[in-house]
Amino acid sequence: MTKNAHSLPLSIEDFFRKVEEDCLCSDEVLLLQELVKLPLLADMLEWSESEGKLDLHGLHLSSAYVIILQWMEELRLRFSMENIVPVEVSIICGSGKHSKSIGKSHVKSWFRDDDSVKESLRIDRKNIGRFIANGKRIKDWLC
Repeated sequence: MTKNAHSLPLSIEDFFRKVEEDCLCSDEVLLLQELVKLPLLADMLEWSESEGKLDLHGLHLSSAYVIILQWMEELRLRFSMENIVPVEVSIICGSGKHSKSIGKSHVKSWFRDDDSVKESLRIDRKNIGRFIANGKRIKDWLC
């Protein structure tokens, strides 16, 4: 599915439906549901009034995609429940000035080429492995 990442849905429920429709093995949906239950996002997400940061550095595209879906869901929840909108939201995806990885970042390519993401996030001028946006812009995009 990640070979054509530009056509992937941007919600967990739609993603599960797509996996059920496209995959021959029903175990894949069960595996994804178990993965989503893991508290991985909590370790990768920093949240304060000044910044909301998600670190996807070093993740495979499919893992990063599932984390992004969880991140989007979590931010929708936080924006609706809390009155905190960070000044800046950033996503670290590797291949920047601090990356020890050599080669192309598929996560960065997906962000750079996806139209819905591209409208809200832009590549940081100081670190090409980081996407940034104004917190209010992300809130408007997700909510």
